[in-house]
Amino acid sequence: MRTYPLDAITDALGDGEGVHPDGYSGRGMYGKTCAAIKFGTLSDSFMFLVRLGMLATSDDDARMDPAHPASKAVFDLVNDAQTDSMGLGIVVYFPGWTFA
Repeated sequence: MRTYPLDAITDALGDGEGVHPDGYSGRGMYGKTCAAIKFGTLSDSFMFLVRLGMLATSDDDARMDPAHPASKAVFDLVNDAQTDSMGLGIVVYFPGWTFA
């Protein structure tokens, strides 16, 4: 299980509402759990991912180098992201990840 900093997640969200650091079990996970975030709309989730990337790469070295550890962590997290519709919103979940 990989870990992404919870404080970076809440900074990108603006608050911690909707964050499930490690207890979400998504489609096809067969009871395994992971980190997840609930959003009102798909657009909200896109904006979160953009802010997360901007915050992680605010350092010039990270912005210019996709292999920089901060950049790579965001790329890996986003690459692993899955979505599920809950009827009244969307959940973006990250199999194999926790937020701590």
